Amino acid sequence: MFLRLASLVLLLVLTACDEAWLEKIRGQPQDNQSTSIQWYLTLHAGPTYPQGNTIIGLGADSSAITTIPLEKTIPSSLSIGKPRSMLIQPDGRMLVASSKHDQSAIFILGLPNWQGQRAFLNVFAHRGQQDSLLIHPYDMVQAPGGDIFVTCQDSATVLRFSGPVAKQPGQPLGNYPSIGPGCFVPPRTSDPKGLKDPRGLAIGPDGLLYVVDRGDASITAWNMKDGSFVRTVASSKDGLIKPIQIIFSQSGHMFVGDRGAHTVWVAQHPDSKLKHFISKETDRPQLPSALAVDDKWLYVGDRQTKTIQRFNLEDGTPEEPAWLGRLPDEPEFLILNTRPEGARQDADPAATSN
Repeated sequence: MFLRLASLVLLLVLTACDEAWLEKIRGQPQDNQSTSIQWYLTLHAGPTYPQGNTIIGLGADSSAITTIPLEKTIPSSLSIGKPRSMLIQPDGRMLVASSKHDQSAIFILGLPNWQGQRAFLNVFAHRGQQDSLLIHPYDMVQAPGGDIFVTCQDSATVLRFSGPVAKQPGQPLGNYPSIGPGCFVPPRTSDPKGLKDPRGLAIGPDGLLYVVDRGDASITAWNMKDGSFVRTVASSKDGLIKPIQIIFSQSGHMFVGDRGAHTVWVAQHPDSKLKHFISKETDRPQLPSALAVDDKWLYVGDRQTKTIQRFNLEDGTPEEPAWLGRLPDEPEFLILNTRPEGARQDADPAATSN
């Protein structure tokens, strides 16, 4: 009886600590002009932790600095629900995919203020008649020309939109009008080479668009100009079970998180054989997510342990302790800030915090 009571008390304490990690920074950014945001992180924000509906700015040492969206600037008719992929634009603005089914959307956030927070600026795309296939968006990439590509889980498509600086930002640029606006890669129900359950998305060093299909246990490559199918890069025959995210390093190595195989696969180039990047099975993430790379490390989130671990890019050895441990919720996406925020910088007037 005593052991059960002690375990319950410990669980309550740990839960409170986990929640405090986020609540401590929500709306209370550090008043420290020397602090810079190096990473952006989104959490799952499922039914067990709905207050995770936000984007978190992290320092180089993984310290939580601030929550990013300025809530007071978001119209009452909109909500950034269950945020997923993020894209930093060349002009410093941020695109955020909101995956809440009934309000699936992509929002534009403004330049960061001196505390790193960003004001809501506009709706880039929103589920509706014009964007009827934008249902449960997951991952996004931006083509060199500025177009935005988005995987949508529930419509089983990859959509293409004109970029934020185009004459008509967010205009659907699809190849299959009979399927729906913006459809660039079709679903399996409409094309035998189409998608079943697309998730991760990346542009390879060869300029092709790589799509991870969790439902088909495959990675396929597509021509970014006309949307034509190029080849199947990997499938269940290569060991894939439930692949989720994909990322390429600067050296051209392809990394794929697989929550069915409980591993991160690596290929020296897209046409080479998949191998376990992390040699020891005990070091591998159970439910990999939040893949990111810098010049030395591969960062891997684990939705089961609610941590983010980083591994040496040279040999796959893990750094101890975990880079970011005991998150209050499951990590989804982690991206490197391509425009680190320093002390003060020009920002959108609406992003100025009181």
